[in-house]
Amino acid sequence: MTATGSRSSVPNLVEAGLRRTSAAMRHAGARYDRGQITLDHHWQMLAALHTRRVRWWTVLERHVLDDHTTPIVLYRAVLDARDNADRDARYWTQQAATAAERETGIAG
Repeated sequence: MTATGSRSSVPNLVEAGLRRTSAAMRHAGARYDRGQITLDHHWQMLAALHTRRVRWWTVLERHVLDDHTTPIVLYRAVLDARDNADRDARYWTQQAATAAERETGIAG
C-alpha cells in the first residue's frame, strides 16, 4: 500500500475505534443497569473509555493537520470534538477519583 493509501485509511480507523468505544460505553451502561457492576466501577469504566475517545480524536487531529489539503473548517471540527471528548474524560476521571476516595474513606 502506498503512503497515500495508508494515510487515507486513518479516518476509517478512527471511525471504527470511535464506534467500538461507543459500543463499550453502551455495554458498560447496560452492565450497570443490570446490577453487574457498582456505580464506582461504572464511573471508572467511563473514565477509561472517554480517555480512549480522546486518543482517537487526537489521532484524527494529527492526520488532518498533516494533510495540508484538509479544509480549516474540518480541522476546527476535529479540534472541537477532541476538546469535548477531553472535557468529558476529565469529568469522568474526577467522578472515578471521587468514588475511589469515598471507597477508601479519604473524602471529607
